[in-house]
Amino acid sequence: MIKNILCFGASQTWGWNPENATRYPFDKRWTGVLQNKLGANYHIIEEGLNGRTTVFDDPFQPGRNGSLILPVLLESHAPLDLVILFLGTNDLKPYIQNSTKDGAKKAALGCIRLIRLIWASQCGPKGNKPDILLLSPPWIIEPKGLMEMVFIDVVDESKELAKHYESVARNFNIHFMDLSQFIKPSPIDGIHMDVHNNKILGEKLALTIQEIYKI
Repeated sequence: MIKNILCFGASQTWGWNPENATRYPFDKRWTGVLQNKLGANYHIIEEGLNGRTTVFDDPFQPGRNGSLILPVLLESHAPLDLVILFLGTNDLKPYIQNSTKDGAKKAALGCIRLIRLIWASQCGPKGNKPDILLLSPPWIIEPKGLMEMVFIDVVDESKELAKHYESVARNFNIHFMDLSQFIKPSPIDGIHMDVHNNKILGEKLALTIQEIYKI
């Protein structure tokens, strides 16, 4: 039986190339690497959108509130065996929360909302709950270019994401991975992954998923 895996995220999942603001080809995105590594027994479903947040509206980019679109996507792609949540970086933008204070904690609370939506949807096999893998985003290094305009004074706050996400994962008994342990953003914009780090992430996730399902 093929395992259906939904990858729900923002620009890192969409495949943002920090060199020229274009999209990486599928085989260079971490989702494509993941599909190639897992093979025909798995179906990787990409749902990445630039600027997406967990639960917050963006006054400059409509439709970025992840909690509003997630139920539709869960129903559309059901049945799902696993949902990978890769969000939170955009939640840290000061104008999103009107403050940088406790931004990581608020992002983690947003993840709780998404987890509850997933469980309530009954989008898993035979109407059951799907598995969830919560990814804590890599740290932001010094933002540059356009990123410098929107990610103001959030470097330290990005380093707080992992502890709050891990606490959420532990309390909800879901799978967790701290990407800051092995992923580094490109120094070009300080936010997004280069091709090499996309490859690392895809390969790491493949090993984790194979361990979960042991196919």
